[in-house]
Amino acid sequence: MFPHEITPLDEKTDKKLMSDFLGERSGFCQVGKDKFVLPVAYKKHAEDYYNLPLRSDDIWVVTYPRSGTTLCQELVWMVNNNLDYETSANSSLQDRFPFLEVNTLIHDEFAQDMIDANDNDPVVADMIHSWKTPGAELLGRVASPRHVKTHLPFSLLPPKLLDTCKVFYVARNPKDVVVSYYHHNRHVKLHDYTGDFETYWNYFKNDLLVFSPYWAHVKDGWDRRHHPNLLFMYYEDIIKVSAVLSGLY
Repeated sequence: MFPHEITPLDEKTDKKLMSDFLGERSGFCQVGKDKFVLPVAYKKHAEDYYNLPLRSDDIWVVTYPRSGTTLCQELVWMVNNNLDYETSANSSLQDRFPFLEVNTLIHDEFAQDMIDANDNDPVVADMIHSWKTPGAELLGRVASPRHVKTHLPFSLLPPKLLDTCKVFYVARNPKDVVVSYYHHNRHVKLHDYTGDFETYWNYFKNDLLVFSPYWAHVKDGWDRRHHPNLLFMYYEDIIKVSAVLSGLY
């Protein structure tokens, strides 16, 4: 069972988004009362994400994109693995810290384009196949303790997540978020944003970027900040602490 309504974006807005974000070929939808924007592929997997079987030793990192996700993932994984630098340096973050909904972000046509562009290189094909594996299926094969990354807001995640698992939520100044997200969407072919920054800013301001609205996403985390299993953090504070520690060791 999935309790939130999923509706398509209005046709005009959807066409405009797809003309600027060439990586998405099928369009976008809005989810729940806050109208979180996601690729239409999300609809197929929404119930599986919401009802994902949890484990008591799971550790999750939840963020709006470009809020310090990767930094937090690496710090959390290292602390939980006795500072195993060797494994960290020789294995991908996706293998160590799977991205729950990444399969919905990679359009089937884009995935095939990437395989074809790399002359069916088996390494690339295996990587794409891994990314296209549904999150619930992928996590079901991961040994405990699992480390899970997601950009989905709490309202679209399993209701018992905080009662079952340890969770980190990272927030960042929205001005920095939108600049970082803009460059990410421009340079990563998965998104392939072709517009200018002014247009992108208007998408952000009008809650039309994937995983937006930004403020509703952060509020989902902030409202849960007193739960004993949640650590709500700011990217800016992590950077300050990292700078201090780097001077001590």
